[in-house]
Amino acid sequence: MGALQTHLTDAISLNLNRMPVYGEMSNGKSLPLSKNLIRAGKFIMPFARRLDKSARKLNRQGIPILQEDLIPLENLPAPETIPTYTNVLSKKESLPIQQEMDTWLKEVKAYRKAGSLREICESSYEMLEKVEDWENEHNCHLAMTRYLMESLAFNSYKGLGYLGFTSNSIILSKRLIKGHAFLMPYTLSFDRKAQHVQAMGVGFLVNDFPKIPFKSEWEINRNKSWAK
Repeated sequence: MGALQTHLTDAISLNLNRMPVYGEMSNGKSLPLSKNLIRAGKFIMPFARRLDKSARKLNRQGIPILQEDLIPLENLPAPETIPTYTNVLSKKESLPIQQEMDTWLKEVKAYRKAGSLREICESSYEMLEKVEDWENEHNCHLAMTRYLMESLAFNSYKGLGYLGFTSNSIILSKRLIKGHAFLMPYTLSFDRKAQHVQAMGVGFLVNDFPKIPFKSEWEINRNKSWAK
């Protein structure tokens, strides 16, 4: 099993194991959301299988694409950990950040088409700053949105490094970014549903994603001379 399939399998197992815990803590309110996450993981698996197959040739050449793009689901907070924020955004309140995200996603798609990974990193860094400011200002978690955005940005950042080995890696990097971009329009809506669970003091989603070091890595290396 390839790196992406393994990552998805681990995510499905995590959600299966934590589903009854969150369900009990939220009087069942989290259960439909947990089931949606599990279904989504299974739905994405064929896409992951194809990307893993494409990665094997590069891996055999010593290029760790996918192998180093995915942060293991380790050292996560216990499911009983209380979330920091408990506010629930209304749809109207979420419109400004949704508009910002729509603009950012259009930029990402254009940069992806052009193979401009550096620009994706820079644009994503600025958007992540806005998302984090929004969370602090509105006392709410946008856990899914932030995680997927960080993952897309981190894959773009790692992709810049792989170009130093071979320009052929851009094809797989672009496919991985495309997969993330496909899912991004659904994250804010899912986060708003999860906020109703978080309002009960249940850390659903908040406790379930590993920390992705994109921002810290980009701050150090953004001015580096990359291959592209």
